[in-house]
Amino acid sequence: MRTSTRWLETGTCVFPEGSLSNACEKTLISNSMTPLSLAAESGRSYALEHVRVLLEAKADPNLMKDDAKGTVSAHLGNVRKNPLHWALEKKNLPIAKMLVDAKADVELQNASGRTAIQLAAESGTAQVIRLLVDAQADVTKRMPHPHTSPSGVSSSMREKEHMNALELAYYDESDTKKLKYETLKAAVEKAGTELPAAPAPLNLIYASGMGDIKGIQTALSAGVQLDATFKERRPTAFLKAIMCEQYDAARFLLEKGASVNANDGEVLLLLAQRNDLLHFKEFSKAGADISLKGDLCLMEFVRLKNFKVNT
Repeated sequence: MRTSTRWLETGTCVFPEGSLSNACEKTLISNSMTPLSLAAESGRSYALEHVRVLLEAKADPNLMKDDAKGTVSAHLGNVRKNPLHWALEKKNLPIAKMLVDAKADVELQNASGRTAIQLAAESGTAQVIRLLVDAQADVTKRMPHPHTSPSGVSSSMREKEHMNALELAYYDESDTKKLKYETLKAAVEKAGTELPAAPAPLNLIYASGMGDIKGIQTALSAGVQLDATFKERRPTAFLKAIMCEQYDAARFLLEKGASVNANDGEVLLLLAQRNDLLHFKEFSKAGADISLKGDLCLMEFVRLKNFKVNT
């Protein structure tokens, strides 16, 4: 008789001796994952059917355990993830929907402290975010503060600590970033709730990077300094707007008094690297000091065979 592990790997519907419910609830398989977690994680064509069968057999959609006693997994890569976390990691909307419909707890946190909505904001899709918002996921909840985070968390994760879903969406570099950001923002506004205060400069920097003029105004009204940075040598809101090609936001920040020369002249160098002569000239006329990075800018335009520079 094949084991439940074999069943999940091959797609055959053969279970070990005993009830299917028993296998779903108590069997622990590769790397301390339950059958439902493995099905949600597999990404194979038959995974959705496996999830359906296991849920019908009363598999617990919230189970995260290392052994029959129910202790949390400590295996690298599988640390404290429930089936919904796995489905979101695989960007599998049908499985995520099936788990949510089965009352998966959308507020359970994985090892790094992320809830389902935070995982989706960081690397999921707008459709998944809508699913979780409809399931009453808390869009305002923040990642744990650094002193409460588990050991062994990567530096990139630590940089995102204490962020909420709206802020995490900003870090996603996919084409869906803006749609996810707008979906989350609409959810916050619909709920009539206010996001807990982020480290002050981040609110302004996030909004600038997304071209969110209203968000910029809100941050400035809250007292955020125009040229503040989150950490030393990190971009100001103005540079972030240029980096993200949000030129209307950049102009708005300049009108409010932002320094065009913050970050040691990186603005003009960035535009030169893009071979963007139009905006290079615009922000030079707005006061950007070409002497800060002038030689490097000229080298970039020459490298890109743009010989029309006369700024």
